[in-house]
Amino acid sequence: MIAEPGASNPSRRRVVVIGAGAAGSMAAIFAATSGAETLLLERTADGGRKILISGGGRCNILPARVDESRFVTDSSPHLLRKIVRSWPLREQVAFFEKEMGIPLAEEQESAKLFPVSNRARDVRDGLLDLAARRGATVMTGTTVTDYAPGPDGWRIEREGGPPLLADADTHVVEAALINPRLREEDLTTALRRDDARTTLVEAAAASTRWAPSYAVKLAIVLQPRTPLPLVLERISSLVPRDLRRLALDPSLRPLIQAAARKVIEQESETS
Repeated sequence: MIAEPGASNPSRRRVVVIGAGAAGSMAAIFAATSGAETLLLERTADGGRKILISGGGRCNILPARVDESRFVTDSSPHLLRKIVRSWPLREQVAFFEKEMGIPLAEEQESAKLFPVSNRARDVRDGLLDLAARRGATVMTGTTVTDYAPGPDGWRIEREGGPPLLADADTHVVEAALINPRLREEDLTTALRRDDARTTLVEAAAASTRWAPSYAVKLAIVLQPRTPLPLVLERISSLVPRDLRRLALDPSLRPLIQAAARKVIEQESETS
């Protein structure tokens, strides 16, 4: 069953996780737990197919003990140790037993932890159920056809439905702004959106490519989420027609209207 997402809440970070396997389900659980508006997309009707066949259908969830010497990497060994130690084994066991409600038992010959029920399905269902309880929306039967970063975040294309949007961190937004395929009209459209993120506004204002653009300046000034200092820095560069529009627009913050009127008065005195 496909659960269609509701209206986006601009105050919450939007996260889209593609694939409801073990990693995807865990990502959705922690994203939703942190307060993000989370969508978990899955191509199949139920998800977690590899979980169901792991451990011969019993699902070996964790090692009974962690030996750091068995972890290898072509990258930094120090970074690898930090990753391994970031979530201690005892805390992982507690997560499955206390938060998911799946008691674990050690298989002595393999030194691996399995669910006491010896049913991989219990693990798969438990992960998806916990993701939903934490607030994630699980959308099965959803095929993702493409995804790419844009000025307003990630755009995820799917079969049979409108595209979905997910927020990007600052580095991704900055990368999108230097993309040669990004047009001025694309950026100004994103800046005018009611749910435009402050991250995008600030990155556009700081961009050497886009900051000088008059259309971008105007979009930044008109965006209600723009920090006031960024608005005031740009008002004096607007043409009289747009200044009069700002001065008379009751939907704008009073300080912005007053700043526009002041610029109009100053220009009248010097003309």
